[in-house]
Amino acid sequence: MFRDADAVPTFRASTHKRVAPARYPSTTQLKGSFETALNGVVEQLVHDPGRGTPLGLIRFESGETFYTVVPEGVYEGKQIQFGGKAVVDVGNILPIGKIPEGTMICNIELRPGDGGKLSKSSGSYATVVTHTPNGTIIKLPSGQT
Repeated sequence: MFRDADAVPTFRASTHKRVAPARYPSTTQLKGSFETALNGVVEQLVHDPGRGTPLGLIRFESGETFYTVVPEGVYEGKQIQFGGKAVVDVGNILPIGKIPEGTMICNIELRPGDGGKLSKSSGSYATVVTHTPNGTIIKLPSGQT
C-alpha cells in the first residue's frame, strides 16, 4: 500500500511550525548571573504548535531575549528574575541549589545550558526534597528521586 507524497503523517506533532526553541539563555552570555539577579519582563505569551504549554518571550534589562516554557501563573507584563540572588517566585529562574526544600519546580536542566529536560510538559512539576553535600535531591513526576 502506497501513501500519497503530500499526505500528513498520522500521529505526529507538527514540529516544523515551532515558534522558537524553548531554552534558558546561556550563562556565558549573561555574565555574573549566579552572583546577582537579572531583572526581566514577560513580553509575550505565544502558542507553539505541538506543545501543550505556552512559550513566554522574556526580555532582560540588557536587551537579551529568549523563549521558555512558562508555568501557570505567569502573564504578559510580569516581572521575573534570573540568577542566584533571584527571589523564589512563580516564573523566576534560579539554580536548583538555591531553591528551598518543598518548592515545586519545572523545566529542570540536567546539565547547565541544555535548555531544560525534566518536568517540562504542561501540568507537570518536580519537588525539591533535600540538599546534600553531593547535590540536590528532587522528586520527579514519576515518583522517582
